[in-house]
Amino acid sequence: MGNGGNGGNGGNDGNGNNESEDTTMLMAALFAIIILLLILIILFIRRCMKCRQKGASIVRYVNPGQTSIETQSTFVPDRVTIVLEEIDHTTAPQQDETPEVVVEYTNLKSYRVSLDEFVREVDSKRENDGFREEFKEIPNGLLELHFAALKKENKSRNRYKKVYPYDYCRVVLDTNDETGGTDYVNACFVHGFNYDKEYIAAQGPFTNDTLLDFWRMIWQNRCSRVVMLTNLFEGDRMKCLQYWPENHDMRFGPFIIKPDVQDVFEQFTIRRIIVEKGEERKRVTHYHFTAWPDCRVPADIDTLLEFRNVVIKDISPEDGPILIHCSAGIGRTGTFIALDTLLKEIAVADSIDVINCVSKLRQQRAFSIQTDVQYAFLQEAIVHAITHYGHLTEPFHKVDEM
Repeated sequence: MGNGGNGGNGGNDGNGNNESEDTTMLMAALFAIIILLLILIILFIRRCMKCRQKGASIVRYVNPGQTSIETQSTFVPDRVTIVLEEIDHTTAPQQDETPEVVVEYTNLKSYRVSLDEFVREVDSKRENDGFREEFKEIPNGLLELHFAALKKENKSRNRYKKVYPYDYCRVVLDTNDETGGTDYVNACFVHGFNYDKEYIAAQGPFTNDTLLDFWRMIWQNRCSRVVMLTNLFEGDRMKCLQYWPENHDMRFGPFIIKPDVQDVFEQFTIRRIIVEKGEERKRVTHYHFTAWPDCRVPADIDTLLEFRNVVIKDISPEDGPILIHCSAGIGRTGTFIALDTLLKEIAVADSIDVINCVSKLRQQRAFSIQTDVQYAFLQEAIVHAITHYGHLTEPFHKVDEM
């Protein structure tokens, strides 16, 4: 009997152990579920915080040892501009930099309006300083990752602090040919109204290395049209090195650049150029607008619209992207790309959304459209096209056929 009783107690002990193990497993499972729920709640709260304002977000990357470019007032009253600071290349970079992401928010909402309403809105903004206030609210800064630009081996190819191409849309050079070198150039592909990668927005070459990189980019991307919106010198400052020949051939690495035909007009020059590499030969047309002051706007809207029409005449995707540059590749370059994109849009549509266009442009080329004056000019030029040229559905020509 005693042994039987002991056996019974042993059985109870076994059941107790099993119950204890079951309880432990249940508690562990509940604990895991609670942790998972907490993580989900935290992620949900963070997402709600990001989305609580439906305006576009600003993302700025602040790098150690450098001063951010901010949208700020200059010494000129009622002007808002993005101030550029050149990088000091006299000291060699010690290491790569890592961007730190800082997110801010605006309440600005893009919206589409009819062309008639757009014309009325521009009239109103002209009277009440609306361009300036709207420009300040558009997302600005380095909005995407840009690790390639911060690598120490690429820093010498950046002229201005913070004016960097985004990793996801930067032009990547082929390093498998005899030119060698880096795959980095300070340039971004930009989607247009008609197709993706319709443009390349680029920094102007400013060193011997960037001169070669510039022609590598033109050659490898089959760019048959290059638009230059700066002069070589403005005041006492070199804005861009000359990369095309006048009377004699020029050589950049394996490329021989030969002059062909040049047509000089009052405010722009068109050059036909032959590019040779080994046995291969390509033709490039260089469209050089010479009447656009840095950080400001052309005095004559008609001439710029005429120039734009000449640039895009008979273009097709087989011509490759239009390479557009000024000095930094953001102010005049961004304004021209936005103008061309919006003019193509209104040629087939009865409405327009300027804020959305500029916001998307800045998500592909940082700091595009450098001043509020350029932003106002963009809209004034579109209104001028609408009211004088019927949306530019039928291109006007003051320049003779070439």
